[in-house]
Amino acid sequence: MTGETFGRLTVIERGQNNKQGTAQWVCQCTCGNTKLALGSSLRHGSTQSCGCLFKETLRRHENLAGLQFGRLTVIERTAELVGARRWRCLCECGVETIVYTSGLKNGKSRSCGCLLSDTASATFTKHKLSGTPIYAIWVGIISRCENPNSNAFADYGGRGIGMCVRWRESVENFVADIGERPSPKHTLDRIDVNGHYEPGNIRWATRKEQAQNKRKLGRIEQFTTEELLAEIRRRQVIVESGKEIDEDPRPGTHPDRRSIIQ
Repeated sequence: MTGETFGRLTVIERGQNNKQGTAQWVCQCTCGNTKLALGSSLRHGSTQSCGCLFKETLRRHENLAGLQFGRLTVIERTAELVGARRWRCLCECGVETIVYTSGLKNGKSRSCGCLLSDTASATFTKHKLSGTPIYAIWVGIISRCENPNSNAFADYGGRGIGMCVRWRESVENFVADIGERPSPKHTLDRIDVNGHYEPGNIRWATRKEQAQNKRKLGRIEQFTTEELLAEIRRRQVIVESGKEIDEDPRPGTHPDRRSIIQ
């Protein structure tokens, strides 16, 4: 079978037999991935790709219009951004907003931003942290990750960065995991500037320590593909909000971020 093509798969060589002793073949998919497939599955057409064909088919036919996610009801699909599907949604409060498919499905986008203020009000009655610096930090993180009206949303929620469920549900959990603030000079720092606000990726750090954790980016022409896509998403969110784009993507040029991917 070596050299034969089945759908998107081209057989490279014979692989190891499976546990039942059936021959398996190493195949190269047109998308670049490799897959181990049974000869019978290839011949009968039940295996035609590494899995990418199914995902693309599902993507073409998936329609979220009419479905409800939290306070959001999906109205219609809107223009994609860098291949990512987006939907126009109506919030229960009457405000329309554009949301990514991933945000709807993973539960990070549940309102136009009004849920944040309601959650903060409800939390106020359950703990004694309201008005404290740590509470302000917690609310600030949620705002820039979930509220499209936040000046920092383009650099956080607009790029898919969010807060883990455990911390989002309880400011007490947040405080218990990150510990007390060592000093007024310390602020929260994400160790992986592409990662979420979650245990293992957050530390208390001084301004000097945070400066050492900045991404050293220069001209856009020097960006990696991941960094370029992040910058495109950031700018698209800013354009949609009607704000002015900061054309200099280097660290420290925007008051709400340490770098374009922080």
